[in-house]
Amino acid sequence: KTTALLAGAGATRAAVVPRTTARRPCRGQGRSAWDGAMSVLDRSPNALHERVLLADGSTVDIRRLDAGDARALTRLHRDLPLRDRWLRFATVSREGIEEYAAGAATGEQVWGAYLGAELVGAVHLAVADHDPEQAEVGLAVSHRMQAHGVGTALLERAVRESARRGVREWTAEVLAENTAMRRVFADLGLP
Repeated sequence: KTTALLAGAGATRAAVVPRTTARRPCRGQGRSAWDGAMSVLDRSPNALHERVLLADGSTVDIRRLDAGDARALTRLHRDLPLRDRWLRFATVSREGIEEYAAGAATGEQVWGAYLGAELVGAVHLAVADHDPEQAEVGLAVSHRMQAHGVGTALLERAVRESARRGVREWTAEVLAENTAMRRVFADLGLP
């Protein structure tokens, strides 16, 4: 596994190496280290939804998920091909997906990307019990929407929103073979 630590203000270096941490420098006053990763059409701090322009010219709406999105979140994870499910959860089993989705959707730290009425990606941040300034990131993007910028846009939004709530460090455990997820981190400035 590779663990990446994405840090907010005060970070001094960037690197992703197996079983160590990486830090993302924060540049610009009052801006997220993640600003500029995607072309976001609505960057206002009070926006409930963001419309994001993807690499293929299509747009997705990114918003916080709630209990009403639990079925869509279940469907997103359940419909992942075996390989994608392995890369996301380190298991191919579908057992526990409904419970995970129901619990995640009722939390305050889950954002989803909708292409029309279809949930095509979700990012879940779990704030650490021992330190409210740390959160672990989990990301899933439907197979057909991978490599379009959905994951990058979701991470950008989740990090920006959670930073407003005091989170300063984000970690993610990524299997070394998960080149797509490592590429998302690289797109955000992590080597």
